[in-house]
Amino acid sequence: MDNTIKYKLDCRYFNGEKPCIYKRTCNDCPEYSPMGFRILIIKLGAMGDVLRTTSILPHLKKRYPDSHITWVVETASLPLIRNNPLIDKILVHDETIQMQLQAEKFDLLISLEKIPKGTALAELVDAQQKEGFGLSQYGTPYPYSPRSEYAFKLGISDELKFKINQKTYQQIIFEILDFEYKEKEYLLKTSPEKDKVMKKKLLDIGLDLSKPIIGIAPGSGAVFANKNWNVPKYISLVNKLSKNHSLQVVLLGGKSDQAICDAISKNLEVDHLYDTGRDNSLEDYISLLKYIDLVVSGDTLPMHIALANGKKVVTLFGPTCHQEIEMFERGRAIVSNIECAPCYKGKCDIHPNCMDLIQIDEVYDAVMGLIHA
Repeated sequence: MDNTIKYKLDCRYFNGEKPCIYKRTCNDCPEYSPMGFRILIIKLGAMGDVLRTTSILPHLKKRYPDSHITWVVETASLPLIRNNPLIDKILVHDETIQMQLQAEKFDLLISLEKIPKGTALAELVDAQQKEGFGLSQYGTPYPYSPRSEYAFKLGISDELKFKINQKTYQQIIFEILDFEYKEKEYLLKTSPEKDKVMKKKLLDIGLDLSKPIIGIAPGSGAVFANKNWNVPKYISLVNKLSKNHSLQVVLLGGKSDQAICDAISKNLEVDHLYDTGRDNSLEDYISLLKYIDLVVSGDTLPMHIALANGKKVVTLFGPTCHQEIEMFERGRAIVSNIECAPCYKGKCDIHPNCMDLIQIDEVYDAVMGLIHA
């Protein structure tokens, strides 16, 4: 009798380091499921872009029903895809990842980074087909195929990106993969346990989840200058919204938003502003926004999370391109009327700047129009 175990190394459940989820050895295992068509996605960061990239997953599974999808991502963006049921394996980008990927083989590589740590990794991958961007012998990115040319040119032509392009991010990456541009929603899955915790948190601060809740997310990150609206205008907007007793206004922000959130909450005319605090992790934030009906923000991650949760948004655009944001007919883009925008600059000395020119009444009217639609 031959008791030798024949390892099924290509089984999507095989671990090798510890038992698989079915706690079986490989011989005659009824749960054996070969990986089939192996796909590798490299989309490391820019959290909003990571979230938007999830829109390709249903299309990949439809085109390759028996596929196995691996996604390489940075630690900071991990919560955005951790619970995604269409991703078979997640690899967190670190100094060892290139050694692992050099040992593996893939049928399709989708490389959606243009920065060296992404494109260099793509060059090392053994894949039958490569789409997106790689790294040339000169240390510069280049498009892998003609379908990637348009996305590549957006990075090197301000005229194309700022003035001509009308395509959203999803449309651009769908073209890279030759997908029909439909069913382009983000695919964000939350933790049911975390959802319960965040629901209780909102109830504990006094919110009535049966009434409209408007979230104010004033943070902007540090990459682009003037991505956030100024504090006095946020204060005026909150005052005006809070006087409408059918609405509940809640302040949203993380640790990096402490100063701007404090400046808003301490200078209001209204007696009370609901506040979720600054101690929420990204996973907390994702679940938190499931219970917010509408989010007001700049072109930042809260907008993307709100859209991914099926919520309404009013987004203020200054230095970045509103054309690239798909709002799924549940958002309103308030675009600054200034000649130099968009610019994507990290520093700006213009006064008043692009965001200063966005008026309170315009934002208020957009909120009221959407919340009662």
